[in-house]
Amino acid sequence: MRGDLKMKTFKTEKEFKKFCKEVANKTWGKYTTIIFKDGTISTVTGSWTAQKPVWASFTGEASLKQIENTLKASYETDEGIRIKMFEE
Repeated sequence: MRGDLKMKTFKTEKEFKKFCKEVANKTWGKYTTIIFKDGTISTVTGSWTAQKPVWASFTGEASLKQIENTLKASYETDEGIRIKMFEE
């Protein structure tokens, strides 16, 4: 797992897709949308620094598929080992 903080897990894939849709709805224009490893989402303009571990960030509009793929990829270690993403 990247970083020391445990990644957010989801009960089901449906819950994951709902989260991704929430992120997609916040991506647009000149804003940067930051998703933290604990699952919180922040939208900022201009430069930024994070006070907690970042899961992913998107500048401007991002498609739902792009967000899903990016977040799913983060559940894999650099060695290609899959980390548990769903509680089910």
